Amino acid sequence: MSRCTRAVWTHFGIQVCVSINLFVRLQRGKDPKRKAKISYHAVGGDWRKEKKYEFLETKADVYGVKWQRLDPDDRGNWITND
Repeated sequence: MSRCTRAVWTHFGIQVCVSINLFVRLQRGKDPKRKAKISYHAVGGDWRKEKKYEFLETKADVYGVKWQRLDPDDRGNWITND
């Protein structure tokens, strides 16, 4: 079941949701196998924009959010259907 209940549907039948993404580039180091960490947080699919804005305002920074860690599988896939 999708978390986007009020999503826009494309003509391909794909749900389009709004997300906020934050990417931090890792410094080049001595360990070339160092991998990025993927963290995820979803709000209620029924939240209206006012409640989402309120959520963002009360969190103030990334440390105020309870993140879920996503670990890619052996093929590098990290997107889930949860």
